[in-house]
Amino acid sequence: MPTLMMVIKMKKRIIIALTFFVGIIITLVLLSKPKDPIQIRKTSEKDILNYVKTHQQNDYPILVTSPLNPNKQQDDVDEGDLFYYDDLFLYVIDYQKLSIIDIQNKTIFKELVFENFTPTELLLTQEQIILLGIKQTSLSIEITFGKNFPYTNTECVIYILNKNDYSIERYLSFDESYYVCSYKNEKGLYFIVSSNDFIDKKNKKIIYPSYFDSKYGIQQLNKEELYLSNSGNPIYSLKMLCYLNLMETKPLKRYGFLGVEGITKMNHDFFMMTSTLYYQDDVTVVHIFSLNTLKYQGYVSVKGYLINSYAFDTYQNYLRIATSYFEHNQPINQIYNIDLIHLTIISKKNIAPSETIYALRFHENHAYLSTYLYIDPLFVLDFSNPHEIQIKAQKEIDYLCEYLSLKNDSIFSIGRVLDDKNLSTGIRLSLFNPTTLQSVDEYTINQLYADIEVRFQQKGLIQSDSLVIFSMSSQQASSVEVFNVQQTIQPICSILYNDDYIIRISVVHHELICLSYDNLYFYDLSSYQLLKILPYHSIETKV
Repeated sequence: MPTLMMVIKMKKRIIIALTFFVGIIITLVLLSKPKDPIQIRKTSEKDILNYVKTHQQNDYPILVTSPLNPNKQQDDVDEGDLFYYDDLFLYVIDYQKLSIIDIQNKTIFKELVFENFTPTELLLTQEQIILLGIKQTSLSIEITFGKNFPYTNTECVIYILNKNDYSIERYLSFDESYYVCSYKNEKGLYFIVSSNDFIDKKNKKIIYPSYFDSKYGIQQLNKEELYLSNSGNPIYSLKMLCYLNLMETKPLKRYGFLGVEGITKMNHDFFMMTSTLYYQDDVTVVHIFSLNTLKYQGYVSVKGYLINSYAFDTYQNYLRIATSYFEHNQPINQIYNIDLIHLTIISKKNIAPSETIYALRFHENHAYLSTYLYIDPLFVLDFSNPHEIQIKAQKEIDYLCEYLSLKNDSIFSIGRVLDDKNLSTGIRLSLFNPTTLQSVDEYTINQLYADIEVRFQQKGLIQSDSLVIFSMSSQQASSVEVFNVQQTIQPICSILYNDDYIIRISVVHHELICLSYDNLYFYDLSSYQLLKILPYHSIETKV
């Protein structure tokens, strides 16, 4: 007869066996669970080759969400541009050259000319000039005796120059790659390059992108740094997200992504990349990374496409997205509120059916957007209740609003006035109450075929204190328009350019500086008297 001790031992054995058996079952269930094909995850060479092969065998149409010319989106985040300034100098890139302008004397202090390097954007720190662009080298390969095949090698190149003596502090060159975009904050430089040459089709192998770093020599992306979104759209390029510490000399952090192509955006908390889906081209996926660690947080997918980088933004623990898509040849617009902690859609709202969104701004718990086609309404949306997006105000307007911002506790807008044939007859500036959308003031520039630079890129308009300054063109001439905008809209000055066109405007040291493709124009900010026209095309020093 079994003793009490024997019974206890037998029970323990049974419990251990059951625990082991349950563990096996749980493990099998987890292993059998299919992987999420949208989620970005570490990948293998086999998975990438299979991804490329699978996507090449099919012919699904895709909608590419490409970044527009972005404006500065956050106060503590700078984005690359062709024109920057500090306390002493203006820095202007032009073809294969950087012009450094003495602001006080209004003279060209120095010009740095590069061989085979075309800077496309620049950024500044207190001690450095950062140039990002493309270097092209003409080469040839002997294919048979006496016969050469010419080709061009393209590299994405980054120069980091010392501000004091313009010496090269660091140089990076990414072979067979092109520059996409960059962002800078107090932590360092974030940038994206893309490489189309990442598959050896003949030998069926991955070509890991390599680059040269003047501090560390030739470096190469490795298999541990490759990530794949298997449902991402089939644009055959490998996107490499890089982080460079500008305060200390450290190796470049890099991550390679496949299946992620679209608009990128960065703020003080997150880095976000968008993509369409291969099998559902009317779905946009927003992949979210922590900015501090660049660790992948996850993704959220929404129906529709983004009109530009202003169509999504974060506030506190929420992500707000505005999308558009077509159904029965009619545009459909949706606004989403997304919980960033759980990455779930907690509310959404259809808005402005059959209208097209032209301008959009998210600000804290509100969104301001304008549409155009039939009714042409302006909207204020309220996200105060995260589970229910509410239309706080709505107003019909009789012009095409193409720019929105908040100014002096009002909504400021600007856009073209169109006739019944959709021809522009002028430019309308308006102020609205941000709560009721009641009109506060408006002003119209009546000129035939009038157009505004801000329609194409947001930096065509600046706001400095009470001033609103923007570049425009019309049948009469191109011009820079200066307004005082507070509780009313008051025209101050119209500066005409009969043979030139202004692409950037800045207010520096009580002077208005206007940049064209050929000249810098300096004006006194109190009288708007022209102080000097400075061409910037002479050559002095090669780097």
